[in-house]
Formats: sequence, structure tokens, C-alpha cells
Amino acid sequence: SAENVAPYFTGTPLTVATVGTNYSYLVKTQDDNAGDTLTISVTAAPGWLAFVDHADGTATLSGTPTAGDMGAHVVMLRVQDAA
Repeated sequence: SAENVAPYFTGTPLTVATVGTNYSYLVKTQDDNAGDTLTISVTAAPGWLAFVDHADGTATLSGTPTAGDMGAHVVMLRVQDAA
């Protein structure tokens, strides 16, 4: 029987956003267990950053920061399968 392995993120996130400019990052994940349904969620993010899970192993983080949003922010995502 095949061993169940955890899903993981692929790609490199954009780590800098510019005030007044739309930020958009396509989150991509992969699971080596074919057929597993993946769920992506946000566990930490600034308020200006919107999140949409496309229910296909991808999601989008997007938004436009204002001058009041300048500074370092923690963004944490989680991907999981049923197991």
C-alpha cells in the first residue's frame, strides 16, 4: 500500500508589496498522493491581503497596501489533505 505523504507548497512567494500597487500571488501546492483533495488556508496575514482558495490545489493572495500598512507583516499559509 502507498504511504500517505503530506502536501506541500511549490514555487517562491512574492515577499515584497508596494504601497498603492496591487499585490497578487498565485499559491501552488502539490500532493504526491494522487486524488487527495487539498485545502489551503491562511493562519496569519495583514488585513489588506485577501485570500481565495480555488479548490484545485491553488489559491490567490491579493490586495493593495496603503501607507498605513508599511512595515513587516507575517503571512502564514497551511495546506492539508484529509489524512
